[in-house]
Amino acid sequence: MVKAPENLVLRTWKCLEYFKVPGKRDEPEDITAEIQERADADSAESEGAEVEEATKGVGPEVDTRLKQEELRRRAAERRVGALEKEVADLRDRLAESQAMNKAAWEKMERQVSVLAKHLKAGDIQKKLPLEAEQDGCLTAEEKETSFLKCMIDVPENLREACRVVLKVAASAVLFFGLLLFIRPWDVNPVRRPSCTAGEVAARAAAIITNFSRNHRIFLQISDYFWVENRSAYSLPYGTKGNELLLMQTLALTKHFHVPQMIDSLQCRRCVVVGNGYQLKNSSLGDVIDQYDVVIRLNNGPVYNYESDVGSKTTIRMFYPESANFDLTLDNNPETLMVLVPFKSLDLKWLLTMLNDEKPIKKGFWRSPPKIWKVKPENLRILNPYFMEVAAIELLKYNLATKKIKPIPTTGIMAISFAIHFCDQVDIAGFGYPSDKTQYLHYYDNLTLKNMEVTQHKIPLEAIAIKKLLQQNIIHNLTYF
Repeated sequence: MVKAPENLVLRTWKCLEYFKVPGKRDEPEDITAEIQERADADSAESEGAEVEEATKGVGPEVDTRLKQEELRRRAAERRVGALEKEVADLRDRLAESQAMNKAAWEKMERQVSVLAKHLKAGDIQKKLPLEAEQDGCLTAEEKETSFLKCMIDVPENLREACRVVLKVAASAVLFFGLLLFIRPWDVNPVRRPSCTAGEVAARAAAIITNFSRNHRIFLQISDYFWVENRSAYSLPYGTKGNELLLMQTLALTKHFHVPQMIDSLQCRRCVVVGNGYQLKNSSLGDVIDQYDVVIRLNNGPVYNYESDVGSKTTIRMFYPESANFDLTLDNNPETLMVLVPFKSLDLKWLLTMLNDEKPIKKGFWRSPPKIWKVKPENLRILNPYFMEVAAIELLKYNLATKKIKPIPTTGIMAISFAIHFCDQVDIAGFGYPSDKTQYLHYYDNLTLKNMEVTQHKIPLEAIAIKKLLQQNIIHNLTYF
């Protein structure tokens, strides 16, 4: 096989470059192609003659087949040789490129160090020192030019490298800036430690006197039927004076237990979802739905707000004035409707709803639903003990005084319940605005002015929740 004269092209190009023949600098590729074509033609003729010689004395058919196979074999050898040459050429070019890039980066580092020295000296227009001139940054004719001109007058490949570095730096600054602004670690429970059974109880026992998880979660008829259950306080802190009414109501619900699916959990992960404006556009819906127990409050809607508040509802705590939520759209089929009785009239309202009797109209600060079709097996009545703990232990109320007693909100009471029931307690949508004109809820336009006539002590509740957060008894998914 006749090889192409590979060194002829290189020698021709060097000669043209040496003598600087005008108009010849763009012709080496054409000369190479022409020489290679002639070499291939000579090689093909030589191969044809060799094949003719090798296949003499055989039949015509065999002769033709052998010639074709031999030609294909030799053509393949030529292609392999050409590919090997291309690979060797690419390796040489890669090594040369790496050497050039390394030299360029070293030169840029030297120039940057010189720039740093001048910037530190406070005179960027100062002439370059001798080492910069010797390094090739300045020529002899450019001794009087400024240092900045030297930095600008750099090779094109070095400029491109600088552009890439600047783009990467700008992208990094933008990324970390957005990361600090969005703060995804504040809303992602995956970053929370794994659930540890009894962890919340151990920490709560440090601030709650006689803390115990042995109290009943929901009231049971056995507590009042043939048993004299004496409570130290009346509603909403106890059941004193409402025993008969409770027995009548509980006889209709007939269900008092915690669902087996929740009760059997070795470690209960709970989130108490408030109705605060912090949830608006929070995109916490998927995060909230990951919890074992999702506790919602009052009439906080779910429908049309799923992306912010989720769609899962394990427990909804309410009282008659806040029962105007959609039983189907804002809850799940298995959601427990837990009544938080603030007064005797709340128990009477529930009793009339279960018996389909004429609804009570007077005695409520806002009209409760007149028709409330809920399945009795989904109804529960919360043990007032958790309201007592919220008032005495968390808010430090003195319930023994004869003065008008402040009443904890459903939110702080739900946190009190969760501390006793759950092993991990997170909250979302809690906190009140400092400006009375700002909105309170994520779903309406009510402001803090609307709560001025209530018996709730909002500043005290804010202090209590912050204390629970500081002691890591609860954690917040939103800002507080």
